[in-house]
Amino acid sequence: MVLRTLSWPRVRAARVLLAALLGTAGLSAVSATPAAAANCPPGSGALVGLHDQQGAVDCFFSVGSTVPDILPPYTSMTIHVRNRVWLHQNANGSGWADCFETQTPARTFTLSGRDRQAGNIQISSNTSRCP
Repeated sequence: MVLRTLSWPRVRAARVLLAALLGTAGLSAVSATPAAAANCPPGSGALVGLHDQQGAVDCFFSVGSTVPDILPPYTSMTIHVRNRVWLHQNANGSGWADCFETQTPARTFTLSGRDRQAGNIQISSNTSRCP
């Protein structure tokens, strides 16, 4: 499912508001930041949202492997659950694999390097920290 109905001014406003709220609470993160309000629709049941540079989001609703509907390069990924999420090099799950997880969902991870070109996303039922 690809959603393109969220406007960038609203996304930016939500991020600014969230940053201000976290700043007053004294919270910060280095490699992961709390999810912005603009992502997969609230209450949709999405486990993960994968974002591209055009502003689209591909929402994933179940455990398993799949090829994203949006095209790379990807800019970020929001994990709404404690499950491990793997990005794989190739659509069939082969090649390199990078693990992402959070113990405090929802978390948005900025993607860099090879993760921006992943061919497959796998949501695992495993809720342990990544190796």
